[in-house]
Amino acid sequence: MTNRAIRLLTIGAAAAALYIAPAIAQMQEVQGIVVSNRNGALVIKTPSGDQTIQLAPDARIRSVSGALGGQKEVVPPSALIPGLPITIEADASSGHLVARDIEYKAKDFKTAAQIQAGNQEMRTAYSKIGQWDIRAEETIYFKTGSAVISPEDKQRLTALGKKAAGIKGYAISVLGYADPRGNAAANEKLSNRRAQTVINYLKQSGTVLPGRVLGASAMGEMNIPIEKPDAASLQGARKVVVRVLTSAAHLPQ
Repeated sequence: MTNRAIRLLTIGAAAAALYIAPAIAQMQEVQGIVVSNRNGALVIKTPSGDQTIQLAPDARIRSVSGALGGQKEVVPPSALIPGLPITIEADASSGHLVARDIEYKAKDFKTAAQIQAGNQEMRTAYSKIGQWDIRAEETIYFKTGSAVISPEDKQRLTALGKKAAGIKGYAISVLGYADPRGNAAANEKLSNRRAQTVINYLKQSGTVLPGRVLGASAMGEMNIPIEKPDAASLQGARKVVVRVLTSAAHLPQ
């Protein structure tokens, strides 16, 4: 091979490296919770705010399960449902983020699907029986990171259930919250776990009809409108609000 040919090959290799390097440097990892998935665009809730990320036509989307995440199943874009925590490898070389590789934990999908089903149940109930009136309400508070109901709060929930049983056409809504510290995705799951724990207790207490307890509504982080929340403000955000509702239409007894 002549010196000229060697120089040409070297220049070509260098040019290729310069061409590829920027694309690699533009890859970004984004972690967050799916807010919406419409028309090839994902809106993701992240600690720094909502981001819109385009979904590449050939994006690889995988559900991760098994020990140490060893099992990865390719799934369609429709699996990216609201409330699902995901990790995205996005290409920013075009000036906006384009998702190339997306992964989520299979157990997180199950939780998100349960939340979505509960929200749909609530919307269906509203559409069928109209405007709700609050007939009774209790607020259950939790320790940091906990979804355990105290013995005193169990007594209050039992009393609320007995009161609901005496109200014609009642339904019970359960809204879970977390304080704004920590990871947004973890707080979303924690608020759901708290709400579901209260729902399970109400259904097992024998004081209410299980079918009258609407699905859990995970409200995620509760906004505290002060720059540096104190301990009392944070305590007030770690809660589940339980409401006994009725409407003008009334559910049959």
